[in-house]
Amino acid sequence: MRKYISYIFLPFLLLSGLIACSDKKTNSDQDTVVEATSEDAMFLISESGKDHIQALLKDYEILKDAMVEDKPALARTASQNLLNELKHFDSDSLTVEQKKVYDEYASKLKSDGLHMIVLDEVDHQREHLVTITASIYGLVKAFGGNEKPLYYQYCPMAFDNTGGYWLSTKEEVLNPYFGEAMLRCGKVEEVIAAK
Repeated sequence: MRKYISYIFLPFLLLSGLIACSDKKTNSDQDTVVEATSEDAMFLISESGKDHIQALLKDYEILKDAMVEDKPALARTASQNLLNELKHFDSDSLTVEQKKVYDEYASKLKSDGLHMIVLDEVDHQREHLVTITASIYGLVKAFGGNEKPLYYQYCPMAFDNTGGYWLSTKEEVLNPYFGEAMLRCGKVEEVIAAK
């Protein structure tokens, strides 16, 4: 009986997903893309600080792409690389105020990175990608350091319709929270110019 009910409701579930992730513009306020410029960074940092942010972004991009491709082993490797980069950065080169902001985000990244490297289940890894994204986004907004424009993207259906954000170096939406199941679900919420 459950099998037959699943066959009846599956088309409705897929249809609701398509409607929620369609490109229809129903409310212009919801579809506004914010453009952030290099002047938006809170702090100016040294070249080594920028190199550090760039390395974190590179590891993050690999991690995010692993989620898109449903590859938990690659996600674990990228998380380990992210943790190694955090370990090797000398935050003592930052001012007291900069260090406070940096340490807050770095602490969260370390915690989530440690969880990611021991997980085998991609859905559980995706839960940590949300907070890793928030920390990387916070670092970029505070310090800049991105060589390329970043696209802050959002899927309203992720995590039982509570939504989820991610960063990408490409404008094209490739959803890390659903992978192949709903690869194109989402939209660009903000463009962060190269800094």
